[in-house]
This record gives sequence, structure tokens and C-alpha cells, in this order.
Amino acid sequence: MEIASIIDQELAPPHGNRKGLSYGQLAVLFLTYVVSQSDHRLCAVEPWVEKHRQTLEIATGWNIGAKDATDDRLADLLSIIGASEEERRDRIALSLTFKRRKQQQTKNWSKRYSRRAGVEGTISQGVRALGLRNSRYVGLDKVH
Repeated sequence: MEIASIIDQELAPPHGNRKGLSYGQLAVLFLTYVVSQSDHRLCAVEPWVEKHRQTLEIATGWNIGAKDATDDRLADLLSIIGASEEERRDRIALSLTFKRRKQQQTKNWSKRYSRRAGVEGTISQGVRALGLRNSRYVGLDKVH
């Protein structure tokens, strides 16, 4: 039925620090647990998944890690599913910010940024020291 992929299309991917199952896959595991055990407690899912890991991996084709079904991951999933559209956008923005900050720690990004910082520094000196902001092409009005 591809329930996992449908859920994944609707929800943003998990936070960058979260490795393993997607939210859709985690939702399928949780629903499987609830239906088979008639229990909706989050804290009981992790030991159940650990006990049935081999069967679940064969049935789904997923590689299920030891910490993929922890109660905090399930709580994140349920809070996102129950969140408003605005709250979901905020989570996506936070996730993108995290990814950008991680990129900023690479040598390639530092090398590219140093070039940009040099250009911005030169422009800034021209504006402050030489008054370039007030210069304009002959015949054109000032833009700001």
C-alpha cells in the first residue's frame, strides 16, 4: 500500500542528527505494533521492535537499527503529524538551518566564503573610504 512513502511525501525529513528510518517507516512500525499488541504506549515499542527485528526486516525490506523505534523518535513523529502547517514550516526551516550550519564547517565552504568575504570587504572599503555609494553613471539618477 506504500503507506510509508505517502507519509514521507507529506512530512519533512527527520532532523539531521536522526539516522535510520524515515517518519513514514517509523509510522508503519508504530501502527503495526498498535494493531498487533492492542497497546499504544510509546515506551513499549522499542523492546517489541528489538524482539521482532528479524521478522520486521524480512517483511519490510528495511534495515531497522537498534534505536530506530525509541519513544523520543515516536514522540517526534506524533508531534509532527499533529502539528499545524505553520509548526511544520518552522520545523523545516530549523532543519534547513542545521544543514547549512553543518555545511559551513567544511573546508570547501570556508574557501568559497573567504573569497566572498574579500569581495564584500573591498566593496565596503570603497563605500566608506571613497564614497562609492554616491557615485553613479553619467545621466542616471541615484538609486538610493
